[in-house]
Amino acid sequence: MYVNTPHANWPVYLFGDNDIDNSRPPNTEREMLGGLANVAGQYDRTIAFGIVTTFYAYKPMPDFTKFKDIINRQFEVLCKQYVQQGHDLIVPCPNNFDLKRHFHSFFQQLSSNAVDATPQYQQVIFHNIGTGIARLPLLYLKYIQYKLDVIDKMATQHNDSQASQSIAQPMAIAPSKMDHVKPASPSSSAKPMSMVEFSANDVIEVCVNAADTNNVWRDAVFLGYSDKNKNKCFIEILSAVHNNNNNNNHNHNHNQFLEQPVSQIRFKHNEFMRADSDPNDKAAAAAIVVQHDEWENVSDFVLQEYIRDVSDELSNNLLSSLDEFMRRMAFLGVYSAQSRSRALMILEDMKNSRASQQLALELEQKEKDANVAYQKQMASQSDALLAAEMAQKIADGHTLETFLCCACQKTQEYGGIELRNCAHRMCYACFPSLVSSHIAASTIPKCVRCGMDIHQTDIKVHVDAHTADVVSDLQIKDMMSKQTDLHTCMAVNCQGCIIIEGSYMKEFACPECGERNCLKCKKIHFGNEQCYVPPPPPKPRPRPIKHRHGHGHGGVNVMNTGNYHMSNEEFINHWVNLTDIKSSTMIEVFDVPYHGAEWLTVCKHIRDPNKRHVERIQRIQNAKVWRAFWAYCQGQKQGNMHGTKVGGFWHGTRTHKPDVIWKSTGFLVSKSRIGNCLWYATENIYSMGGFQHSLPDGRQQVFLAFVCCGNHNDVKFIRNNQILNVYKDAATYPAYLLTYKNV
Repeated sequence: MYVNTPHANWPVYLFGDNDIDNSRPPNTEREMLGGLANVAGQYDRTIAFGIVTTFYAYKPMPDFTKFKDIINRQFEVLCKQYVQQGHDLIVPCPNNFDLKRHFHSFFQQLSSNAVDATPQYQQVIFHNIGTGIARLPLLYLKYIQYKLDVIDKMATQHNDSQASQSIAQPMAIAPSKMDHVKPASPSSSAKPMSMVEFSANDVIEVCVNAADTNNVWRDAVFLGYSDKNKNKCFIEILSAVHNNNNNNNHNHNHNQFLEQPVSQIRFKHNEFMRADSDPNDKAAAAAIVVQHDEWENVSDFVLQEYIRDVSDELSNNLLSSLDEFMRRMAFLGVYSAQSRSRALMILEDMKNSRASQQLALELEQKEKDANVAYQKQMASQSDALLAAEMAQKIADGHTLETFLCCACQKTQEYGGIELRNCAHRMCYACFPSLVSSHIAASTIPKCVRCGMDIHQTDIKVHVDAHTADVVSDLQIKDMMSKQTDLHTCMAVNCQGCIIIEGSYMKEFACPECGERNCLKCKKIHFGNEQCYVPPPPPKPRPRPIKHRHGHGHGGVNVMNTGNYHMSNEEFINHWVNLTDIKSSTMIEVFDVPYHGAEWLTVCKHIRDPNKRHVERIQRIQNAKVWRAFWAYCQGQKQGNMHGTKVGGFWHGTRTHKPDVIWKSTGFLVSKSRIGNCLWYATENIYSMGGFQHSLPDGRQQVFLAFVCCGNHNDVKFIRNNQILNVYKDAATYPAYLLTYKNV
């Protein structure tokens, strides 16, 4: 659709805009882009003009009266700044796709019969402003169409007549100016209805109850025809407002914009003249008697309460029951036309209020539906974030499956740690304890199952970064210690080192401090200092061999030397997380670092290491039992200085769980079943050959206990020194618990 004005300058493009971007400051970017605004939104306001049809800041959508005020102000600006200045208007039209997609925004049903199987529709909207994203109601769109049709009609009449009259006057249809238009003369109503031509801003009357015999006419303003045949038209019904201070003031906030058949409107008549009477018939005019009643002096509030009592008994469609309403007014004693008009206006206001409430409920329901859709979208995004978080946890070494911890042998139902190097799994409680025990022994943390080094990333993720740095230092130190060609600087407080391949060098200069390091004498040389060469030692004189007699093994208490590899002092130095042994109540077990110095010392007690695969060694730290064992050993050393010795001997518990022993008071003679004494073996073959404790997974467990030997009344060797019988509880201590498999 192209509206062409005479003597046009450049054309101005119309499009549907929103209330936020339409009032934005100059030279600023738009916030909303969509529909026509996506094409003409970044516009120069000298060539494009936005009509506000989408409301983001104004919530909820304005009612029809406020919408008309908004449109009137915008079209008034459009006319003054563009149309009156000779600019053409380019109005966007719907294409076939728009007509199909938004059918009810362009077409109106001809028949109002709800049971019509094949209803007929007619296109009444020919512009594309407010039909897309805005989705304005058809009534709103009709008003925009009416404003465009008025401009089109004005332009056509102006082009035909070539008159110089400004088109601003026909456009001035704002409600504030309608009351000043003079009504048409009564003689104009004498024309046949089909012969009457109405013009914009004509003051007319409309019949609001055409089905009744007693017609009720309301004051209105003719706005324009709505079809080409001029059978229907747009009108604006004026609502009267009583003002005791100034009778000439009018309030148009309640004016209604409707589409009515032309047959139900007429020019404004005299108050005492009917539409079908002759205006010159004075007898007919004299026969009309104006009725008065007591409701004329009643306030609108009291009358409204009576109207509510009547309307509550009627159906929701109040205008369709207008006859019944008039009979109810007669029942209440409302006879005068003035009172009935007041009642009718109150009724229509109530209807509009209910429509507004219904619209508010619909908007609230739409908002709830939007919130539900938003919640579903957020739930979907939350599921995606949860999946990403789970994937990250797996990448960091967490396992989410149920597994058996290789350290404590307990089932973990809520996940744990999967080691990167060997894929063995540990629980969150055992892993930090394992790492701390290795660091306390200055050894690299290793897996308790396979002995493989634990990756630094596992320590950093599941313990902390500082502990990972400590382990890194241990690994570097271990690597440097295995380097045979590495030489460190002998200067004090110098950490410099150098790798020397071959043995041809006698000295080297430290790369850190520059001092001369002599590889021969193992000291620093200053200046021209050289190594001191001592004289050769004298040859040793051969000594005669002396033979000793009478010292066989008979009569001497022989103790197996393969069981004495660790002293009490060395054992207590391996304890961790201990502050004071004298007052401690600790009863715990700690994993011995795999293949560390302590691990290798314990394994020296095993006589057949090729037949046993030791998977785990646990150090038992029972402070109370150790204090009793330590006191016994000190007492024996004071009484028998040369004959007292602490050794490691084997003890199996068979069906008894080992933790019953080490968690309580240690080994007890009172619990012995045979000989009223405790039984130990000097060789592991004996205890591992039938006295070991079997776990459900096929692994075996035995104790390596410390026994203080020397007092023959408390500890006796029998069976060729293969078995020990201990008769005193304090003479023994459960030092280590070994978990192994037979090879």
